[in-house]
Amino acid sequence: MSSKKLKNLISLNLTKKLVEILFKISSHTIDFRPINKPNLDSYILALWHAHQCCLYAVPNREKVNVMISNSRDGDIIAHATQTMGLKVIRGSKSQKAIQATMGMIECLQKGEIGAITVDGPRGPKGIVHKGIISIAKTTNVPIIPVAYYSPQKNFLKFNTWDEFRFPLGFCKPVVKFGEPIYVNKDITNEAIKELQNVIAQAIQDLYDDIKTNYKEYSKM
Repeated sequence: MSSKKLKNLISLNLTKKLVEILFKISSHTIDFRPINKPNLDSYILALWHAHQCCLYAVPNREKVNVMISNSRDGDIIAHATQTMGLKVIRGSKSQKAIQATMGMIECLQKGEIGAITVDGPRGPKGIVHKGIISIAKTTNVPIIPVAYYSPQKNFLKFNTWDEFRFPLGFCKPVVKFGEPIYVNKDITNEAIKELQNVIAQAIQDLYDDIKTNYKEYSKM
């Protein structure tokens, strides 16, 4: 192994450890307020890449399978995700998209829960990719939009492409789940494009609703 690769490996492992410590500390101090929790055995959560941390408020966390990219950032996120008791689905470098998709389909067919960052892993921000629709169509499992927000200063916003949000310390983020969206097995390509917009709007509406009614929701 070259010295450069060794340095990169050490840097990656150190970052993983630091993120793990940060997530563990935060998990004991963050007071998530989930609203409209899904009353279903199996579903696919649709969320923005920036809202990944809201998954820690999902019921039955041990059943949640998160699709994460094979990038260096994905390595860090995957480690933190597993630290918090969620499961991770990743593909190989050569067939990562197909392998990850098949892995998600298999988990959903077993009655578990899926979670997909619908504008990830590289954006564009706020644009829903059609992969989640294909998976929902194949499995006949509904899509549940979800968003989270807090007006507190320790609800940190990072200068990244997705404007990643992280609740630090004694934060009280509200997490709101939307109504189930089912995908018809005979859906056309044109209808898929329309549904991508429907999902994006549903997530945005949840986010806007939380911002408007945060005080009320945070007391629930």
